Amino acid sequence: MNIYRKVFLLFLKITVFVISLLFVYLTGLVFYRDVISFESCSVNNTDLSVKACGKTSVGFGDVMIFFMFILALTFCITVFYWFIISFRKKGRYGKS
Repeated sequence: MNIYRKVFLLFLKITVFVISLLFVYLTGLVFYRDVISFESCSVNNTDLSVKACGKTSVGFGDVMIFFMFILALTFCITVFYWFIISFRKKGRYGKS
């Protein structure tokens, strides 16, 4: 295998890993903001303050956000494993 192909494959693996980390960050941010939106409603009759209530129940969208976060995390772990295992010496599991 020539050096250009090795460098290209290394660049490709790093790019895929960085993109998978970006997916985990974005889905984690959405999941975090979704979780903190569950806020209890407190009634305050003595002051003139108004407090908006947050979400009160889990809906289909919340489940999908959680599923997307788990899927992105699994993809990132798989890509990281693929990235690490590609640097192992060939022989036992790879071609000699």
